[in-house]
Amino acid sequence: MRLNTIAAAIALPQLGQAITNKVKAWDRNMRILRSVLDSCQHTRIIGTDPRYAPAWSSVQFDLVGFDADMIKEYLKRAHEQGIPLAWFGGAWKGFTSTLKDWKFADETGDQWRSSTQEQVVSTLIDVPLYHTTRWKDDVIVHLGKTLVSIGESVFAGAAAGAARTAASKL
Repeated sequence: MRLNTIAAAIALPQLGQAITNKVKAWDRNMRILRSVLDSCQHTRIIGTDPRYAPAWSSVQFDLVGFDADMIKEYLKRAHEQGIPLAWFGGAWKGFTSTLKDWKFADETGDQWRSSTQEQVVSTLIDVPLYHTTRWKDDVIVHLGKTLVSIGESVFAGAAAGAARTAASKL
């Protein structure tokens, strides 16, 4: 919504505390979720720069050792649990964009075609937190544990499938 100067002057004091509260809640939820995900051998948390104080409206993590099919299965299972996730290396989702979708920033697509860029996002998952500001800590912990459980299950299933394939070739 575009505000004129008078509307902005009226809205700013009303929004100031609400925004401050949301940022604090996102930060708390981010820390809890990151600590749970950090305990899993199949997730790698993207580092943060302590010099900055971002508004954590989402958390990103890599699925370590996952190929595209495993990631698709991970996303499917999370969706079945009612957890909205996006995959930076996959198709665009409503709340996550990828560099390849930023036509205004990279009209030729040269940046996306670089192997480094593609490699960086190929296993990167995004968990939105913008709707979690009123969630209790135990709900965030449960969310993290569910994501970890899904990851462990998908990884174990893929490993078992690979073992069966190898055994059938003997």
